[in-house]
Amino acid sequence: MSDSRTHRYDVETAWQDPAGAGTADYRSYPRAFALRVPDKPVLAGSADPAFLGDPQRHNPEDLFVGALSACHMLTYLALAALGQALGRSYEGGAAGMFKAQPGRGRA
Repeated sequence: MSDSRTHRYDVETAWQDPAGAGTADYRSYPRAFALRVPDKPVLAGSADPAFLGDPQRHNPEDLFVGALSACHMLTYLALAALGQALGRSYEGGAAGMFKAQPGRGRA
């Protein structure tokens, strides 16, 4: 573990329209994207289906809630280890909710 209190995380987000039409039409442009982190597998993502994305891909909302859940678990495990409490397994879950406000949050 690093002694530094500053940690940097570099992620590249890439999108393109293979058909070439780009964002000319809101309803038809592809929402698929790739997240690239150096020396790690590429993560295929898309918008949530509510925003015309692909339900078979991870969406930013899934990843956000998953990141919070994973950080919670890792903190719990670290505290258990530091407190000499033996842990052998962990299962947890998390849920997030996005509520659109009328007239707000629209492009």
